[in-house]
Amino acid sequence: MFHLTPWMNTKWILKKSVAKSLNNPSVIRCVFFVGVLSLFAGCSAIEEFNTKRYDNHNALGDAWLSDQMEPPEIDISGSYKSDDWGRSYFSQNGAEVRGHLGDFPVKGVVSGQKAYLLVTEGGWYYYSAIVEMPRPGLLTGYYSRSVPYKRSARNDLLLITTD
Repeated sequence: MFHLTPWMNTKWILKKSVAKSLNNPSVIRCVFFVGVLSLFAGCSAIEEFNTKRYDNHNALGDAWLSDQMEPPEIDISGSYKSDDWGRSYFSQNGAEVRGHLGDFPVKGVVSGQKAYLLVTEGGWYYYSAIVEMPRPGLLTGYYSRSVPYKRSARNDLLLITTD
């Protein structure tokens, strides 16, 4: 004769009740609803993570700009063109720079003989650049996908005035 142990009996009862529940439409709807809710809860957690990540990333870019503290010796204000970026313009007020590099908004500072720029897209610092003015009407330097700027990931940047 076969006897059920308490553990086997509990397991058998659970198995039978789960099988019954899966045939009940209201239980299926409830499980589906809980699953959908958990997806939305996960989305807000991901959104919060991305917001913190963007904030930290942008804080690094702002710190990079604030580290450039020499008095400006050049003025990069004007309209420029570039084969890679298209039309660009900058407006400099003291050491602060605002403008566009191609279609992208730019903020930056001039420190000494160099301009340090952050190129944004959707509020996110997407590129960093360092340019010099070897002669009036010409900006040369490098840009990097890294923020703050990294020499190891740089590309040439050449801007010629259109003024």
